[in-house]
Amino acid sequence: MNNALNAKLSKLIYALASDDPNYLAKAGVFDRLLLLIRELYQMLDDSEGLKRLSLRLRYGKRYGMIALDAAAPGEDAGALRLKRWMVYSRIAERIVGCGNDVSVALDDMVVENEEAKQRYMDAANEIIKRFGLAGYVPEPPKSVTTATKNEPAPKPEPKSIITRHGSSLSMLNAKGRVENYPVAQTVASMKVSRLRFVVPRSK
Repeated sequence: MNNALNAKLSKLIYALASDDPNYLAKAGVFDRLLLLIRELYQMLDDSEGLKRLSLRLRYGKRYGMIALDAAAPGEDAGALRLKRWMVYSRIAERIVGCGNDVSVALDDMVVENEEAKQRYMDAANEIIKRFGLAGYVPEPPKSVTTATKNEPAPKPEPKSIITRHGSSLSMLNAKGRVENYPVAQTVASMKVSRLRFVVPRSK
């Protein structure tokens, strides 16, 4: 990942975003989407029996599927942090430079107790609405949904993700400390939450 984006993402995810109570009203979609993902992960961690949240994302003329998984019982904290960092970075790479045209919709969730599912869905939808990202997102084709469930863990893309000079990535200062992960050597054997992004074909 580009170093400037890496530092900015690290500061956004692992530091207090802002002391301003109206921060979300002022923040761009890049900040709000990544902070939304962070809060949904917190929801997964704080909710007993909630195992996975599946989201549909529309950015410009493209859309994608994102699966956020709860921590497995006894999972190493360092490995979990690295796994989630990979999800954050993949999302950031996809949406950088897309402007303000981003919408998120809850697609489904996995819960142990089906009776609690509607309550969790209402809570997740309320969070998405609070971050100002609720909107229409088309249903993905069945072939895309099936491929998303069966595809292997994504590998980092070597290409640069800065699409044009001067793109505004975030309201945060880019001078942030990049997090170091001592468990990086375990990536090869790790299952990462699945993401699949699609460009619809023009008719």
